[in-house]
Amino acid sequence: EGSPMDAQVALFADLTGCEPEQAHLFLQNADGNLELAVNEFFLSQEEGAGPMVEGSDGEDEGEDGYDDDDTEMNMPPLIPVSPSAPAGVPPPSKRPKAE
Repeated sequence: EGSPMDAQVALFADLTGCEPEQAHLFLQNADGNLELAVNEFFLSQEEGAGPMVEGSDGEDEGEDGYDDDDTEMNMPPLIPVSPSAPAGVPPPSKRPKAE
């Protein structure tokens, strides 16, 4: 009755907060690998919950894409913008011409 798969499904549902039926599907697609199934779940959430089977071929590429995007988004701007600069220095286009 208490198969290892049931335990995995319960743990997956607990970790992700999804329904046991959905947990079972992710675990089936991941060949019962809990870690892989959880990763797939969160990846599919990021992708807008697209079909699992499509994304599983280019898995590494997709993850790399996400990693790159995340790092770029979280990086501080290369050119530091101080809060006082815009007020004190008008943009070149709005400077009055010296005549």
